[in-house]
Amino acid sequence: MNEALATILGTISAAIVILLAAWFGGKLIGVLLRRLARRTPSDYDDGLVAAWRPLIGWLIAAIGFALASLLEFLGESGRWLFGEIAFFLFVLTIAEGARRWVEYSIDYYVASRGDDIDTNVANQLVPLSKHVTSVVIVIVAGIAIAGHLGIDVVAVGAALGLTGFAVALALKDTITNIFSGLVIMISRPFAIGDRIDIPSLGTWADVTDIGIRSTTVLTRDNRLVIVPNSAVVDNAVTNYSRPDTSYRLQLDIGLDPEVDMRAAQEAIRSEVRGVDGVLPDKPVDVWFTGFGDSDNTVRVRWWIETYATWRASTDAVANAIVDVTKREGISMPDPKMTLGGRLAVSPPGPAAIEDTARDDG
Repeated sequence: MNEALATILGTISAAIVILLAAWFGGKLIGVLLRRLARRTPSDYDDGLVAAWRPLIGWLIAAIGFALASLLEFLGESGRWLFGEIAFFLFVLTIAEGARRWVEYSIDYYVASRGDDIDTNVANQLVPLSKHVTSVVIVIVAGIAIAGHLGIDVVAVGAALGLTGFAVALALKDTITNIFSGLVIMISRPFAIGDRIDIPSLGTWADVTDIGIRSTTVLTRDNRLVIVPNSAVVDNAVTNYSRPDTSYRLQLDIGLDPEVDMRAAQEAIRSEVRGVDGVLPDKPVDVWFTGFGDSDNTVRVRWWIETYATWRASTDAVANAIVDVTKREGISMPDPKMTLGGRLAVSPPGPAAIEDTARDDG
């Protein structure tokens, strides 16, 4: 009885000593590491030491319990207990240290890039990356603990694999949209505020939000549409905001072949350049592009500030062309068509002649 009591008291005393040593040693080593980190030119290690500092005591405690498990006076049960505590502390310390390292590295990278990283992308990807990392670390730590406890990890892994496969099939569309969202956020074909044209919408719209699963746009008729990211990635998307918002329009017109084409081109060019909304620093082109059946085809090109005004600008330019052609006497002929060929008339047959004779009789 006295021997058992002595073993229990020895075990408790050893545990208290280990915990006190871990607390004191963690404080001391944390101060030393912080001073060493301040001497380096980079501030990365300063933050990393601050993130890892609470775990130093855990690591010292794990080492202390591992060494104490070798002491004979603890008895078989005490050594087994300290060995188990050491193992779990090692696993938890390594897992938590890895999680803190990854999360700090992600935050440090985002902060160091500053304005180079889109705020919306950071707000979406950073939490997702941290969650994925945490899940992976928990799974690895769980496998290590399960193997230590004698659980058949292969059987559990197979069961989890089958379950994951079934879940993946059920959530196929959601998973596809999530991966498409990651592609959009990494490649950044457009940003919030850009004006884009998605074929599935049949019209252009302004991007209001880019999420992991879907992209939200505001159409020109003031309708908020949530588009699955897979529909965006799988189709050709036109971005009217890059490299800038300016947009070129064109209009084909027909002029009378008798018109002085060079003078007509110059008159139209001068008139279009003065239309409100036509960019003055961009060229206005008037090209003689070909011959029609009854006219000469002229293509007029001009630039506007934004694609949103293309209908109004086309209307204004078309009216300006009508005005200048009337004012300058530039005729725009009506379409003409010349028909050619022969009309063949067959003589009536004998039956028709006989019927005619009867009628005359």
